[in-house]
Amino acid sequence: MTRHPIPALTLALGLAGALPGPATAQQDTAPDALRETFRDWTVQCETRKEQGRVCEMLQRVNHEESRSSILVFTLSFDAEGNAVSVMITPFGLRLPEGVTVVIEDTEIGTYPFETCLSNGCIVLARFDEKQLRKMRAGAEGEVRGITRTGESFAIPISLWGFSAALDRMRDLTGQ
Repeated sequence: MTRHPIPALTLALGLAGALPGPATAQQDTAPDALRETFRDWTVQCETRKEQGRVCEMLQRVNHEESRSSILVFTLSFDAEGNAVSVMITPFGLRLPEGVTVVIEDTEIGTYPFETCLSNGCIVLARFDEKQLRKMRAGAEGEVRGITRTGESFAIPISLWGFSAALDRMRDLTGQ
């Protein structure tokens, strides 16, 4: 639990009855964590001492049969306000090929793998406003790549709720 010092003036006014009841001192104006769903996208935020409110929007794509995660696609803003994405893909891909993000049959960018961890391989991407507009206007997309054995694969992503989630994330972060 985070403790917040109460300035002496506020405490004095509270004791004098100028402020609402004693519960006010314990209430914070924003939750420490927030999670909201917009169709197929989720916005989640947490409050950090050093950075203030940090938010991301994400979509998790699960395998139809096993229900295990085959793609996690996140989007957030860096300190300069740029849209950045972290994608966690399955193992067994040709790393030098990277992945291509396709929106409504239009390739909007190809991005390299950064590393692989215990839960999958990591792709970092930046999206400019033109790419974000394409995502806002689309209904579906794909993350495409090549398997280790040379076969093409495509993991579908839904863009239902993308615009609402992006707008909400911008509101929450002031971006």
